[in-house]
Amino acid sequence: MKKIFALALVAVLACIAMVALVGCQKTEVESVTIYAPDGAPSLAIAKIVSDGKIGDTTATTVITTGEDVVAKAMSKQADIAVLPTNAAAKVYNVTGGEYLMFSVNVFGVLYVVGTEQLTDIAQLNGKTIQSIGLGNTPEYVFKRVLSHKGITVGQDGVDIVYQTDATAIIPQFLAGKANFAVLGEPAVTNLIQKASTKGITVHNLFDLQQLWSEAIGTDTVGYPQACIIVKKDLLADKPFVSALDKALSANSTFLTENASTLTALMTEHGSTLTVNYTADLLARCNVNYIRANTLKQDIETYLKEFGFVENSSKPANNLPDGAFYFE
Repeated sequence: MKKIFALALVAVLACIAMVALVGCQKTEVESVTIYAPDGAPSLAIAKIVSDGKIGDTTATTVITTGEDVVAKAMSKQADIAVLPTNAAAKVYNVTGGEYLMFSVNVFGVLYVVGTEQLTDIAQLNGKTIQSIGLGNTPEYVFKRVLSHKGITVGQDGVDIVYQTDATAIIPQFLAGKANFAVLGEPAVTNLIQKASTKGITVHNLFDLQQLWSEAIGTDTVGYPQACIIVKKDLLADKPFVSALDKALSANSTFLTENASTLTALMTEHGSTLTVNYTADLLARCNVNYIRANTLKQDIETYLKEFGFVENSSKPANNLPDGAFYFE
């Protein structure tokens, strides 16, 4: 009996030692730089922005334009990037798998706004519309919706003028030089609030998430618009991965509990938006956190709508293989 007890005690002590060893594991990643586009995508990492850390890793966040984020990833300067899902696929292909998709974080934030109150998107025919996102999600989603409605793009239909971001569009509305635009939240609310101070009424006319779902024939509203990609070598560090998962899992609660201070937090790190965040606005931003490997089918369906195919003649447009999704 004493021998059995002694063996059991040894086993217990071994288990305790193992737990202590695992618990004491520390990340070897000392610091990372994260690039995120201004607006809803940057809200996906708001808790990390606030903490300045991911676990024990120092995290420096740069909020900039979408084009700059993609450029930083393509040139491998970003350790982590928040960017459109289709851009993430191209980064994966062009960099030879340097980055893996960690999670999907924004599920559609695009809206059509205008100074005229319209009831049907077909009424945009013959109008000039300012838009963000040339070559990215806003262009593809809007054109797909227009096509579904039988509306052409060009002189005989809708004339789309692309701008770098919302900062190039909002001043045109305030100066009376623009009447319609495709923008994402929270830039939509920012425009509406700023225009109101000038005596200009801007309406949130059409929810492109809903119209997209109608166009592609799905009951699910929204799409995997923006995601987080991480350098593959960082993902080999399990304590870092665990800390990143924990930070992102806590992000939604952080947004809800700190809505009143989000503007100050984000502008401090490069945001140009002065919008007042509310629960309703945050809901329209459709920010969430779902690991990418659980959404493979949805992501592939989405990418195929943007011309990604297997064995494409243009390597950048190859449908990413399974290794793209971090497990």
